[in-house]
Amino acid sequence: MPLLLDVRVEIVPEKERALNDWYYHHVPRLVSVPGYESGRRYVAMTPGPRYAALYEIRDDSYVASLVGEDHSLRHPLTLSEWVEWDRNLAPIRINVRRHGPTPG
Repeated sequence: MPLLLDVRVEIVPEKERALNDWYYHHVPRLVSVPGYESGRRYVAMTPGPRYAALYEIRDDSYVASLVGEDHSLRHPLTLSEWVEWDRNLAPIRINVRRHGPTPG
């Protein structure tokens, strides 16, 4: 059964362009990794985090390699994407909410 990973982000307004520039490349890169079926971004029209990204994961067997906490099991591309996030965007975010599958 497909799984849905829901990531919501609020970022300081003066850094929104950096976030959008990163996401422009990030979603297609992640979707190229086996196990990701699709990815799409949204802008909220209601109060709460301004941006959302929804990723469909093929099934439970891919969770550890895509979003798992054990980095030794993660696909190299997913690791490199999140290294970039941690280095350049995580320090300027206001709020991030992640809902979705967890390995186990």
